[in-house]
Amino acid sequence: MATVTVRDEVTELLRELIRVDTTNPPGNETRAAE
Repeated sequence: MATVTVRDEVTELLRELIRVDTTNPPGNETRAAE
C-alpha cells in the first residue's frame, strides 16, 4: 500500500496548475485561481 505524503500531494497539485493555459490574451486566470 502506497503512502501519499503532503509533499506528493503538493507536487501533483503544482503539476496540474502548471498545465493550465493562462497565456494572454485572454488567459484562463480564473481557472488557475480556483
